[in-house]
Amino acid sequence: MSRVVVGVDAGASRVRIIVARDGHLAAQAEAAAVNPNVVGADASIAIILDLVRGQLRGATPDALCLGAAGIDRDTTLAIYTTAIKADIAPRQLMIIPDALLALRAAVPDGDGVVLIAGTGSIGFAVRDDRTFRCGGYGHVFGDEGSGFVIGREGVRLTLRALDGRAPSDGLTKSICEYFRVSDVRGLLSCVYEDAAPNRRLAELAPMVVAFASDGHRAAAKIVQQAALDLAELARTVARHAELSERDAALVLAGGLLQENSLLTYLLETRITNELPLMRVEKNPPPPVMGALSLAERMVRE
Repeated sequence: MSRVVVGVDAGASRVRIIVARDGHLAAQAEAAAVNPNVVGADASIAIILDLVRGQLRGATPDALCLGAAGIDRDTTLAIYTTAIKADIAPRQLMIIPDALLALRAAVPDGDGVVLIAGTGSIGFAVRDDRTFRCGGYGHVFGDEGSGFVIGREGVRLTLRALDGRAPSDGLTKSICEYFRVSDVRGLLSCVYEDAAPNRRLAELAPMVVAFASDGHRAAAKIVQQAALDLAELARTVARHAELSERDAALVLAGGLLQENSLLTYLLETRITNELPLMRVEKNPPPPVMGALSLAERMVRE
């Protein structure tokens, strides 16, 4: 009888799953964002279950590892656990923060730090099987340096330009073109009426970073602040985990840090100066591979 394991990465922007049979890739799929802090725990787990169920085709997995954004609250974790056991009934189940997946995708075992900058942001570390975190409070209270914050600041600049308080230029015109609006009312409507405004604003971040890289002064100020905030997350969580003065990995993960840009240059420069003993690792495998690896490990152990 074949061994079936499932890895699930339910991040703030997308949910990805991989199903493996006897160590070989059998199926994979992805869907839109499922952060329970945005759409609610019941709605988010329903999306996850539908995606997993469709790829399992009736099989009962030997192990399922789910890394999810927004499971810090006990009630959300309980809803996820109950729903998965009732619907999928894996023989073994592990539910962990999605940040741990990102770390384990690059550092399968042992100590390390991961800095994630995508739709949201967080600093996360593991030392001697203890976990540490800094930030990751969501778009209401945190997500410093994230795609959401960079996009939000770009829209704020555009609103000021539409008000006449800032110059209208290539960036503000591009943001208006992106939303297909020409005035304050239209721009506010696009943002406030969106079902997931944090994700929509995060989609603007690459545009702001690109303008910054090309020398746009206002965009550069936004990106400089983002780099400072992200470096602070990494520095603080490394210090909490007592890894800041050790030869440990510091993984840069998330969509904003995948390609070289002014943001990554400023961030890496600051990290190198402030954490000179740590090893910066870029372009890690996708977090869903960390989930699959942990699921495989559950079966072996």
